[in-house]
Amino acid sequence: QVLRGTGVRSLLVAFALGSAGTLAGALLGSWALRSPLSLACGGWPEAAAILAALTAKNIGSGLNFLAVVEALQPHPSLVAAALAADNALGLLYFPLASALTPAPPPIATSSGGGG
Repeated sequence: QVLRGTGVRSLLVAFALGSAGTLAGALLGSWALRSPLSLACGGWPEAAAILAALTAKNIGSGLNFLAVVEALQPHPSLVAAALAADNALGLLYFPLASALTPAPPPIATSSGGGG
């Protein structure tokens, strides 16, 4: 009965759309950058493992990243580099996204003699 509520349904739809967009972006990026990623990671299997782990992290959490890394076993130096790059980009992205967000409208206050 909880899942029938409109708030939960809206959240599930938003999560599904966000997950699909993240997956589509990862697939498009891996297709467009396959050669340089393969070169940088020492081969496509290593690059694909890191891409999968970062995609899982962006959809879920750091725990998803760890689970995918544990399952696919990419080289530890690639895991460290991926986490460092992700953190560095996050330091740029979140303040930028916050700065671009419009301010909320002012809250109207009633002016009356409440006395």
